Amino acid sequence: MDGSACLCLFIKSPESRRIKTRLAADVGTDKARAIYTAMVLDLLTNIRECAIPLHYYLNSPEGISSFFEPAGIDQSAIYLQRGKTIGERMSNCFREEFARGYEKVVLIGSDIPAIDASLIQTSFQHLEHHETVIGPAADGGYYLIGFHKDTFHPGCFSDIPWSTSRVYRETIDRFKKQNLSWYAGPVLQDIDDLGGLQNVVYNASLVYRLPHLMAATSDLKSDASGQS
Repeated sequence: MDGSACLCLFIKSPESRRIKTRLAADVGTDKARAIYTAMVLDLLTNIRECAIPLHYYLNSPEGISSFFEPAGIDQSAIYLQRGKTIGERMSNCFREEFARGYEKVVLIGSDIPAIDASLIQTSFQHLEHHETVIGPAADGGYYLIGFHKDTFHPGCFSDIPWSTSRVYRETIDRFKKQNLSWYAGPVLQDIDDLGGLQNVVYNASLVYRLPHLMAATSDLKSDASGQS
């Protein structure tokens, strides 16, 4: 892959008290934080083979050392998200990366355990033939979005009903309005609540590459087995 491409990962600080709030309502704040941290560690392992610069965008400076040092991550590749809304933060991420000289940028979220190096590489390959790429999530949002520098439109992130089931559809409408061609990847399960978590940890095709998540949820699986 050429050197003009960059992959960006949005991560929530492990010290944040608002990590996976819907999941926390079911399993507790500390457990939700442990599960989220496990997801990120597995994701970092599963995308490690991408031969492409990886930049980490954290929502808060808290916990950078405790979270990233054990994973062996170069802290010079860590940036802070800027903006009040998730749309502003994503838009600013693209602006910053294009200003650094990258021509193709893909941004992913950190709560989709099925993301791996192959999916990322496929997305960049399709970005060679389309003006944008997007990965729809099962809840109606998206887990991945990418642009070329000369086809990037901040309007794709404005006035979107974030945290609703209409995010993906509204974003596609923005693509259409801007006359952008796009490639849509596979629909993947995100983890926002206990149901989403169960869909992942009981998926035999995923569990073999999610050792941290499986360890963090072993007690939950035991509880579920005992109730059956």
